[in-house]
Amino acid sequence: MNTEHCIVQDGGEVYIDCKQLPTCPSNSKRSSVSIVGDKIYMNGYEYKNGEWKRTLPALFYNLF
Repeated sequence: MNTEHCIVQDGGEVYIDCKQLPTCPSNSKRSSVSIVGDKIYMNGYEYKNGEWKRTLPALFYNLF
């Protein structure tokens, strides 16, 4: 079974397998996106189980 996904970042928008992710709930005008393996971090939020969640690793990637 192949579990790889195509993750694309275009400006402040992120797509997984050609489907745009929902808007990140952060109020920041600046967009800080980090893609590490199959995890996506944006402005201190992590995309998990179909929604954006505030997590400690996401805050770490936002700061550094």
